[in-house]
Amino acid sequence: MNADQFQKLIDFADAENEGVWIVHTQVLENYGAHCEDGLFTSGNAYWKFKGGDTYIVTDLERRQDAMAFVAALCMNNSVYYKEFPTEIDIANAWWCETQERAKAMGDYADEHLAYEIESLKWVSPENTKLRRAA
Repeated sequence: MNADQFQKLIDFADAENEGVWIVHTQVLENYGAHCEDGLFTSGNAYWKFKGGDTYIVTDLERRQDAMAFVAALCMNNSVYYKEFPTEIDIANAWWCETQERAKAMGDYADEHLAYEIESLKWVSPENTKLRRAA
């Protein structure tokens, strides 16, 4: 999907009053759990930020439902690894900001936009199987 096709998809969803949301997640990894028990109580916890994912959520009208849906898909909470939703945007607003960032990249703008689109994880309650009941 190229940038023009992506814009048409977002515009169509907005015109139909369907919710299209962008949900960002954060991953944390506990380096202290690699060679020790990784627990705070023993002083062995050593957490580091390790990126995250960006989900495009369709077929939900409310932002809090989209955030909870992504949480049901990806949330992980162990002594070794944690992933959780941190931010939610309206897809059109996110796309406008992404295009603005791309402009600053000059000759690489199209490559950046393609990367952003390809990196999205597309999910919907209509066609996504949850790991557990939400």
